[in-house]
Amino acid sequence: MRRLVLLSIVAGAAGWVAAASSQAPSKPAWVPDRGDGTYINPVLYADYSDPDVIRVGGDCHMTASSFNAVPGLPILHSLDMVNWRLIGHALPRLSPEDLFATPQHGKGPWAPALRHHNGRFWIYYPEPDLGIFVVTAALKFAPVAGGEAAGVIIFGQDYAWLGLRKTAAGLRLVLNVAKDARGGNPEHLVASVEAAGPMVYLRVTVTAGGKCRFAWSVDDSYFAPIGDEFVARPGVWVGAKVGIFAVARPGAAKTGHADWSWFHVEPPAGSS
Repeated sequence: MRRLVLLSIVAGAAGWVAAASSQAPSKPAWVPDRGDGTYINPVLYADYSDPDVIRVGGDCHMTASSFNAVPGLPILHSLDMVNWRLIGHALPRLSPEDLFATPQHGKGPWAPALRHHNGRFWIYYPEPDLGIFVVTAALKFAPVAGGEAAGVIIFGQDYAWLGLRKTAAGLRLVLNVAKDARGGNPEHLVASVEAAGPMVYLRVTVTAGGKCRFAWSVDDSYFAPIGDEFVARPGVWVGAKVGIFAVARPGAAKTGHADWSWFHVEPPAGSS
């Protein structure tokens, strides 16, 4: 499951300054800034897994995976990408609270994405162990060569994708599956229908146990199911991932393009 957190960076920074001013200054354990315009790696001598950094004006902000740690999703600030301060956390507690009342090693927020829009900071993060969600994406595809494809994919040691592919017969909507892809097994075509045009809405519904059902629509209203149920398998050290892609044949002299108008992740209809 993926979640969205709205942040107030200014409030967080003010809280950090207030807390710091009440303590006696201490010598930092590690200083990457040489003081002469150069720096020493690592810039952050700490475990900030899967960091995501953005710059807004002259300010840089960063967050990272926090897993089952509380508070979660650390927020760091820097003016130069070298000297960083921890200014707060986005999650004061983890939910569902009954689950995290006991240690849940490796669970919780993974690989967050930090963004800024209309004066606000947002964190979009997945919780791989709470994987019940619906992904819908709007695709407009303009390929120029055979074999080009674009679509929505569930990716792990097994993977499946639904999308548009340019073939000798024209543009086709296809569902492809690969079992034991890490072992070198090729993907195979599960279903194929003639595409109504270059615009299509793609959907995958993921329920408990990693069970995935793909569907498509031409009007974002009625979604027709395609293919059989696909059960996702985790990657080598992370859970199965969902995303969008566009590919062309290796060495193609000229390629087309894929325009993604939006990519929505939401709970299934009727879920709490």
